[in-house]
Amino acid sequence: MTEWPSPALTENTHTDRTALRTDLARVRERGYSIDLEETVPGITGFGFALRYSTPAVDAIICSVPVARLAPEHEARILSVMRDIRARIESRLPPVPGAPDWR
Repeated sequence: MTEWPSPALTENTHTDRTALRTDLARVRERGYSIDLEETVPGITGFGFALRYSTPAVDAIICSVPVARLAPEHEARILSVMRDIRARIESRLPPVPGAPDWR
Protein backbone atom coordinates (compact mmCIF):
# COMPACT_ATOMS: atom_id res chain seq x y z
CA MET A 1 0.00 0.00 0.00
CA THR A 2 1.27 3.47 -0.87
CA GLU A 3 2.21 5.64 2.07
CA TRP A 4 0.75 9.14 2.29
CA PRO A 5 2.02 11.66 1.95
CA SER A 6 3.78 10.07 -0.97
CA PRO A 7 7.47 10.90 -1.48
CA ALA A 8 8.15 13.25 -4.38
CA LEU A 9 10.05 11.85 -7.36
CA THR A 10 10.17 15.35 -8.92
CA GLU A 11 8.91 18.79 -7.96
CA ASN A 12 5.71 17.96 -9.92
CA THR A 13 4.89 14.66 -8.19
CA HIS A 14 1.49 14.50 -6.49
CA THR A 15 2.41 14.08 -2.85
CA ASP A 16 -1.00 14.22 -1.24
CA ARG A 17 -4.30 12.45 -1.84
CA THR A 18 -6.22 15.62 -2.66
CA ALA A 19 -3.89 16.52 -5.54
CA LEU A 20 -4.03 12.95 -6.81
CA ARG A 21 -7.84 12.82 -6.65
CA THR A 22 -8.07 16.15 -8.48
CA ASP A 23 -5.78 14.85 -11.22
CA LEU A 24 -7.74 11.58 -11.49
CA ALA A 25 -10.97 13.57 -11.94
CA ARG A 26 -9.31 15.44 -14.84
CA VAL A 27 -8.19 12.11 -16.33
CA ARG A 28 -11.79 10.84 -16.28
CA GLU A 29 -13.07 14.03 -17.94
CA ARG A 30 -10.38 14.06 -20.64
CA GLY A 31 -10.28 10.31 -21.23
CA TYR A 32 -6.50 9.97 -20.89
CA SER A 33 -3.75 10.71 -18.39
CA ILE A 34 -0.93 13.19 -18.62
CA ASP A 35 2.29 12.89 -16.61
CA LEU A 36 3.71 16.42 -16.55
CA GLU A 37 7.22 15.63 -15.33
CA GLU A 38 5.69 13.94 -12.28
CA THR A 39 7.96 10.91 -12.51
CA VAL A 40 11.01 11.96 -14.54
CA PRO A 41 12.20 15.56 -14.97
CA GLY A 42 12.06 16.65 -18.60
CA ILE A 43 9.59 13.93 -19.67
CA THR A 44 5.85 14.23 -20.29
CA GLY A 45 3.78 11.09 -20.79
CA PHE A 46 0.31 10.38 -22.14
CA GLY A 47 -1.66 7.26 -21.22
CA PHE A 48 -4.84 5.73 -22.60
CA ALA A 49 -6.58 2.87 -20.80
CA LEU A 50 -7.73 0.02 -23.03
CA ARG A 51 -11.44 -0.25 -22.26
CA TYR A 52 -12.21 -3.89 -23.00
CA SER A 53 -12.32 -4.84 -19.32
CA THR A 54 -13.59 -3.24 -16.13
CA PRO A 55 -11.57 -2.13 -14.37
CA ALA A 56 -9.08 -1.45 -17.15
CA VAL A 57 -5.91 -3.49 -16.68
CA ASP A 58 -4.00 -2.56 -19.85
CA ALA A 59 -2.98 0.75 -21.37
CA ILE A 60 -0.87 2.34 -24.06
CA ILE A 61 1.55 5.13 -23.25
CA CYS A 62 3.80 7.57 -25.05
CA SER A 63 6.60 9.50 -23.35
CA VAL A 64 8.08 12.61 -24.93
CA PRO A 65 10.90 14.95 -23.94
CA VAL A 66 9.32 18.22 -22.82
CA ALA A 67 11.74 20.16 -25.02
CA ARG A 68 10.19 18.53 -28.14
CA LEU A 69 6.53 18.87 -27.10
CA ALA A 70 5.05 21.73 -29.12
CA PRO A 71 1.22 22.05 -29.05
CA GLU A 72 0.86 20.66 -32.58
CA HIS A 73 3.09 17.70 -31.67
CA GLU A 74 0.98 16.98 -28.58
CA ALA A 75 -2.23 17.15 -30.66
CA ARG A 76 -0.77 14.69 -33.18
CA ILE A 77 0.37 12.28 -30.45
CA LEU A 78 -3.09 12.30 -28.85
CA SER A 79 -4.81 11.78 -32.20
CA VAL A 80 -2.59 8.82 -33.08
CA MET A 81 -2.99 7.30 -29.62
CA ARG A 82 -6.80 7.55 -29.80
CA ASP A 83 -6.67 5.80 -33.18
CA ILE A 84 -4.38 3.06 -31.89
CA ARG A 85 -6.59 2.51 -28.85
CA ALA A 86 -9.68 2.22 -31.07
CA ARG A 87 -7.91 -0.29 -33.32
CA ILE A 88 -6.82 -2.44 -30.40
CA GLU A 89 -10.25 -2.31 -28.74
CA SER A 90 -12.03 -3.18 -32.00
CA ARG A 91 -10.02 -6.39 -32.34
CA LEU A 92 -10.59 -7.69 -28.83
CA PRO A 93 -13.93 -8.87 -27.51
CA PRO A 94 -15.06 -7.14 -24.33
CA VAL A 95 -14.69 -9.12 -21.13
CA PRO A 96 -18.11 -10.36 -19.90
CA GLY A 97 -19.69 -7.63 -17.79
CA ALA A 98 -17.46 -4.87 -19.19
CA PRO A 99 -18.96 -2.03 -21.23
CA ASP A 100 -18.55 -2.29 -24.99
CA TRP A 101 -17.02 1.03 -26.05
CA ARG A 102 -17.31 0.35 -29.78
